[in-house]
Amino acid sequence: MNVLAHLRKKGLRVVPSKKPNEVWICCPFCILRGKSADTEYKLGFNTKNGKMHCFRCGKSSRSGYSVLLDLDDHTVVIETAPETQAEPEIVSAVLPEDFQLLSRAKGYWPSKAREYLLGRRIGAEQLIRHRVGFSMNGKTSGRVVFPIFAEKDQLVGWSARSWFPEAIPKWLHSIGLTSAYWAKKKGDWLILTEGIFDALAVERIAGENFAVAALLGTNLTETKRIGMLSEYNGIVLWLDTDAAGIKGASKIAEELYGTVPVQIVRSAAGADPGSMTNAELTSCFEARRSWTPASLMFEMLEL
Repeated sequence: MNVLAHLRKKGLRVVPSKKPNEVWICCPFCILRGKSADTEYKLGFNTKNGKMHCFRCGKSSRSGYSVLLDLDDHTVVIETAPETQAEPEIVSAVLPEDFQLLSRAKGYWPSKAREYLLGRRIGAEQLIRHRVGFSMNGKTSGRVVFPIFAEKDQLVGWSARSWFPEAIPKWLHSIGLTSAYWAKKKGDWLILTEGIFDALAVERIAGENFAVAALLGTNLTETKRIGMLSEYNGIVLWLDTDAAGIKGASKIAEELYGTVPVQIVRSAAGADPGSMTNAELTSCFEARRSWTPASLMFEMLEL
């Protein structure tokens, strides 16, 4: 029995250890034990004797293999250690079984999905370029599906948004919030937004000198950070103007300051890029300002 293969089928994110028969896993038990989600591979697992221990939440077991196999299934993403800054090793990330490209599908439901996206200002060109699809079966039923790709066009997972207003949750993510969604990779500077709709909106007005990615949240984790600072000359933060977005942008700006130039885009209170017209986006983007410790986020946003 291939222990690693079985662990990977359970959706566990694993990195190799320097010691034989050992791997490090993003601990799936931290949240259950009152901690925030582990993104730093704190769970050590010995594939030979089956012992495991998390150096973050303290979860231990002499039969770790059996404990890990009790977890629910998830899409599989295996990554190399962040400190090596190596390319991710994509093992078996898969799209929903009934996934169909919206640019090709015909019928009532594809038309409803395209109608929803058109209302979000996403037209045929972006549907094709980003290979947006839809699903009508299982947990992703009634959702538009955005494939997430890493370098060299490797699929690392997906995010799916329901077009039904009453759906809870609105978004489903196959790989949690550990990978950024890239709307555009080429450019000298990188614009970071919160959500996929935000990134696709910004992509439409960003010039050729700007790459665009969605954080799928407000945190710039080490996993998302890999490659960003080395490949781009500067970072533009364009997060939402709610409390979470302001706090997240301020935190990221402070972390990056002194490493790369950081700029902040100011939006009207309560607005996010995904809800703005191209004219509004362009106006906000052209008014972006450089961030320094002296330029407090709250003053810039006039909140």
